[in-house]
Amino acid sequence: MTRADVTAIFEARRRHLFGLGYRILGSRADAEDAVQDTFIKWQAADHAAIDAPAAWLTTLCTRHCIDMLRDAQRSRVDQGLFTPIFRRCVVIKKAVSKAQNADGVDPIK
Repeated sequence: MTRADVTAIFEARRRHLFGLGYRILGSRADAEDAVQDTFIKWQAADHAAIDAPAAWLTTLCTRHCIDMLRDAQRSRVDQGLFTPIFRRCVVIKKAVSKAQNADGVDPIK
């Protein structure tokens, strides 16, 4: 397969892959990133061993999008941004209570 053939196969599936990425990730920019990463992996793949290029591209893009979601969640958890609302409320309540006890004045009033 020539390089032009490989690119033509990918370009025929680009809209489908973008739609898939957008539905999974919910962001146009992230979907475009996923499609570009899929293209890079597609260029490096052994095309002779791929029987169904459309299925291979769809599977690769789907898995990459899922990996992107996992990485985003992991980074939010690591940064402390992924805390339940209840826990945030408890922390705020404790801080207010501490401030009230420190100087005897209610900081909210």
